[in-house]
Amino acid sequence: MVFDLRETLLLQHMAWDTMLIHGHVFWSAQAEKHFGATYKYVTLLRDPVARTISNFRMTQRAGVTTSDIEAYLSGDVARRHSQVYLRYLTGQNDIAEADLVDAVGLAKDRLKRFALVGFLDHTDEFLRQYRSIFGVRLRMPQLNGAPDRTPDYPDDQMRQIRALCAPDIALYEFAKTLR
Repeated sequence: MVFDLRETLLLQHMAWDTMLIHGHVFWSAQAEKHFGATYKYVTLLRDPVARTISNFRMTQRAGVTTSDIEAYLSGDVARRHSQVYLRYLTGQNDIAEADLVDAVGLAKDRLKRFALVGFLDHTDEFLRQYRSIFGVRLRMPQLNGAPDRTPDYPDDQMRQIRALCAPDIALYEFAKTLR
């Protein structure tokens, strides 16, 4: 329901010719169909493993998930946290295991359409490219950093996280080739 609302807001802003629309929005076939090349798409990617760990810790602090990482890693929340790029670029909240290969292909095709794909660990480069493309300086303050240091997770848990993140890791590595 949240992503349906976000798509509705996206489409409304596009219909209003809003100059800058930002937020976490799934790929919208409706936006592509009705607004085509009217807008330029921009995204900033973070290493999928670091992002998944960060999301786990955030949901842990908020009390949304248990403090047990083993239970988290075996559940749907971890699967969704580990496949953020795949979900957003395909426009689907849940992707069946049997559909992962096709979904990664679709997501790669859509990534190619972005005017700018940046990386959180290279924000200076992202900001420089943004200014070059759009002619304006983008300010990007850090607003939601973790209050403490990330703990070290055992190798077996890190292997589980990397396995869950495999589709997003593939997209992240592909995005690096688009520079």
